[in-house]
Amino acid sequence: NVCERSVQAEQGNQDFANVSAVQFTLFDEGSLPLNPGVFSVQNGASGGRFANAAFQTNDGACKVASKAQAVSGTVSLHHMDDLGLSGTFSLVFASGDELAGEFSSPLCNELLTAEADPSAPGTEICLPKPD
Repeated sequence: NVCERSVQAEQGNQDFANVSAVQFTLFDEGSLPLNPGVFSVQNGASGGRFANAAFQTNDGACKVASKAQAVSGTVSLHHMDDLGLSGTFSLVFASGDELAGEFSSPLCNELLTAEADPSAPGTEICLPKPD
């Protein structure tokens, strides 16, 4: 399952090979759980309702091939319940490149408490791309 493999990767300084991923962090000050709606990408913001977003690709040896932080755009959370969440995103990067799409994911509550092993010197185990 994707959540279990992601927790294992976080705890053991493992990573996935041949993967491209968009990562969102959604903030809604004073609102837990998150409510559906639009989150403006505002890196470095504090307070209110906003998102941070980044895009990363890993090569076959789990090395970061490219990584970029979005500088503007939106993340729209359409649905969220105990089983998962879904929505759309439209991101703009400093290079001027744009990326838009849809997402659907299970909720991985285990990731909220997963901690990397501070004694591990970096990515030690390269995992195959998750299903």
